[in-house]
Amino acid sequence: MKNKHEHITAFYIETILLIVCFIAVILLLTNVFGLGKLESTKAKDLTNAVRLAESAAERFAAAEGPAELTELLNEGENASIASTSSQYPVEARSRQEALIFAYYDKDLKPATFEEGPYYMVQIFWKPQTNKDATLADGKISVYRTPNTEDPIYELETAVYIQEAGR
Repeated sequence: MKNKHEHITAFYIETILLIVCFIAVILLLTNVFGLGKLESTKAKDLTNAVRLAESAAERFAAAEGPAELTELLNEGENASIASTSSQYPVEARSRQEALIFAYYDKDLKPATFEEGPYYMVQIFWKPQTNKDATLADGKISVYRTPNTEDPIYELETAVYIQEAGR
């Protein structure tokens, strides 16, 4: 009888150890898949940010000034310009610094600021004028939301603008 009792006790101990090992494996796999999901979300945000920055850089290259860049970015009132040079005529604004904002939803479709955008593209237009032409440096930053401090992605670009009549 004593031998049978020892076998039952050993069975229960083995069963408890097996259950503990099983739970540990489940917790480990849950953690691994949770971290994988987080990394996947970060990778998707980075990919979308790169796409938005590339699109903004192409429009930056096509623009003659910050006002034209804002027009090129503006789809459904999603872009705006913050310039200290608003007193100057539009033609002269290519020689003035400006900050341009454009907002997009999580599907990269234009969104207004009031709609609560998912991504914000900020473009800093900084011209350097010499006697014949203007070289406009641009810094394009893509943020996850307008309230975040660190951008997801940044891109620096420049465009050479020949002065009119030359």
